[in-house]
Amino acid sequence: MPIQFQFEPIFAESDRIVDGVLLTLGLSFGAIVLGLVLAILLVAAKSLLGRWVGLLGDAYVDRTLAAADTLFDPLQQLITEFCWGTVWTGEAIDRRTRSLVNIAMLSALNRPHETALHLRGALRNGCSREEIAEIILQVAAYCGIPAAIETMKLAREAFADDEGMGGRDGG
Repeated sequence: MPIQFQFEPIFAESDRIVDGVLLTLGLSFGAIVLGLVLAILLVAAKSLLGRWVGLLGDAYVDRTLAAADTLFDPLQQLITEFCWGTVWTGEAIDRRTRSLVNIAMLSALNRPHETALHLRGALRNGCSREEIAEIILQVAAYCGIPAAIETMKLAREAFADDEGMGGRDGG
């Protein structure tokens, strides 16, 4: 039986739970701390989902969450917390750079599905077509021509999709 992720009702329910806990415990110090912890967790969950949607788009996130089931749920939780939480919140490099690095790594690993997702995400993060093409040249030099050819095919598809959605003209 598929697990349905419905974040807004969960968030609303979390708010009601926090309020109920505080009232039940008579606003003791422990209850206030518990309420603060729950509030922080709620904000973090909303932030992770927003980061994920911002890179991959609403449709992809909706499809992924709708397809979750008891087998996939632990992996999806790991991806959401580790990749979108720990890794994508790092402050040493910006999102554009992170996107370009992902394109190179995923190309090297021959992961076309994930490469295609991150190509579209790179465009959303403000990477130009020229920057993406330069990354693909780096892939050719260090990972091989076949990897670069596959990534260029995927990049052309992402550029065409971006144009179809009113994206930048040429970069």
